[in-house]
Amino acid sequence: MTLSTVRAPVWLSTRKTMVKPNLRRQVRRFAYRYRDTVSRLARQHSTLADLVFSFPALLFALACPHKGLDRKILIQAVQSGAPLKKLAKLAHIPFWMVKLPPEAFDRPLRPLPGDVVFQARVGNVLPKDRKDARRWLCCAYSLAEWGTGEFVLWALRRVLHDAAPSWEHDCLRLIALHAWYSRHGKGLGADCNLQLWHSGLSFEKARARTLSWHDMVKAQVHQSVAVLDDFWFEPAVVDGFVIEPLRNSHEIVAEGRRMKNCIASHVANVYCDHNRLWKVGRAGKTVAIAEVSRGNGLQLLAVTQLRGPANADVTADVALAVRRWQNLQPEHCLTPPKTTEALAFRQDVWRDLWRPYWKHMGRALWWLPFVGCETALSDLLYGGENW
Repeated sequence: MTLSTVRAPVWLSTRKTMVKPNLRRQVRRFAYRYRDTVSRLARQHSTLADLVFSFPALLFALACPHKGLDRKILIQAVQSGAPLKKLAKLAHIPFWMVKLPPEAFDRPLRPLPGDVVFQARVGNVLPKDRKDARRWLCCAYSLAEWGTGEFVLWALRRVLHDAAPSWEHDCLRLIALHAWYSRHGKGLGADCNLQLWHSGLSFEKARARTLSWHDMVKAQVHQSVAVLDDFWFEPAVVDGFVIEPLRNSHEIVAEGRRMKNCIASHVANVYCDHNRLWKVGRAGKTVAIAEVSRGNGLQLLAVTQLRGPANADVTADVALAVRRWQNLQPEHCLTPPKTTEALAFRQDVWRDLWRPYWKHMGRALWWLPFVGCETALSDLLYGGENW
């Protein structure tokens, strides 16, 4: 009788624990610089080894402790067989992270929104492919630093599931600010809101509303008490249309609100003598805004823009009246003036704008500093993470 040889399962030798061979494959899914630490932890006890499969985030927290984590107490709780929810609470990490694969972790864990709505809905926006998990978690960390849980969920759903995010996604910090002031903000920043952000918006609509809000913020920072005394052209009534200038920053901002367009962003240009803004009205109602400037290649002043409400095209009768008005201007009005120096940046307005947000965040942020400048204001449009 011939006896066949039966090979026993191969086990990795450890101090006191026999570990299954596929543990090695699972450990290799962690970031390279943490694999040795994770492997050593897993070999200390069978319950720690189980975390590689059941709760990778918790094992990673032990391998790379974050602020507030008592590593000794947590290891004892794991070895005593405490439930995973209790272990997550001891580790100060949200329990929904149990669904994240080892590929997600390549840096120390950071705070994420802890509100009930976020905890309940984040499972709907988790990455479907484990190859995307690292990028997803990195983006979630950044978004959580800028806005509330509702905004983080919206951004993860609207932006990070796109196959190829565009450069327009760089303004997410600004959208986060707009979202916060729409929901929780008070003071001057909230007063600038013409169209509020809400989680039902598409990215394109949210961005458009945010840019309008940014124009209003820019107008406030550049507001001037100076009264303009030269509007270049002369007012007139043509074909029943009353054409008159917007005389100061307050009129420009107010007209921008009524017309739902971006003329508030032109305040600085007006006071620097780059252009002038005129309103075209009939029967007491503004039907268009005209910009008078020296356009590219023009040696004389002319109407370079003419837009209706919400930047819509104007009707032919409005366009014809404005053309006739321009032709009525005397020759001396067509000579462009020399530009003046730029307006001083209003630090008092800058601090009034962002003080509620700083208070909520507990500090001024490097991308929204206490001392403002033109660069910081512009970077809100273009600054962001590399998604």
